[in-house]
Amino acid sequence: SVDRFTVRAVCSEEDRVMLRGDSDIQLIPNGFARPKGEPLRTPTDPPRIGFIGLMDYEPNRDGICWFLRHCWPVLRTAMPGLRFRLAGKGATESIPIPPNGVDVLGWVNDAAAEIATWSLMVIPIRSGAGTRIKIADTFSRKCPAVSTSIGAYGYAVQDRLQIRLADTPEAFADACLDLLNNPDEATTMAERAWLDFLEKWTWDAIEPRVSAAAEKAMKLDRDMRCSGR
Repeated sequence: SVDRFTVRAVCSEEDRVMLRGDSDIQLIPNGFARPKGEPLRTPTDPPRIGFIGLMDYEPNRDGICWFLRHCWPVLRTAMPGLRFRLAGKGATESIPIPPNGVDVLGWVNDAAAEIATWSLMVIPIRSGAGTRIKIADTFSRKCPAVSTSIGAYGYAVQDRLQIRLADTPEAFADACLDLLNNPDEATTMAERAWLDFLEKWTWDAIEPRVSAAAEKAMKLDRDMRCSGR
């Protein structure tokens, strides 16, 4: 039970509401390291889209299989030269025979350089709990993104503002094509996401919340010691 703890923390407002919205629950969002410099984008032509993540994690594997089965054929028909880049540990084992146009990279040593060549990131997650570090990671690289609602769970984002959100295969493929066909719109969206990342999801932005939670825990401990409890 959460009542066993003197200080409780969650990663999203949604989780705080689920735990009865207690004002004593500390909100400490997920974060990602701020790049040393502002990201430089170098999208390729023909365009690439991609996904990066551990493919031995079932929600990642399920999401990519769903995307390749239901969305990728639509995208390849609309844009025959389009490539899908699948990066991350376990990718080669999960997709031993990739569909046409799919490059299974496996582990990449320089994720930033690889993602800089993508026109967009897909986050087709359909299961799992908690918040996805992929969102903060993608925003930190100024990479336009299309995600399911579950994939973006816990982040205060809006469709077409910082990200595109879609939950059906048709809507997901349409959102990808819309960004690919409108690169200026995609860039503007990614710029807004980058600014939100700097404000909310860097370690520096999160540090005051962590400190506040630690200070509260120490104060409660001192108070309990003084009262003899």
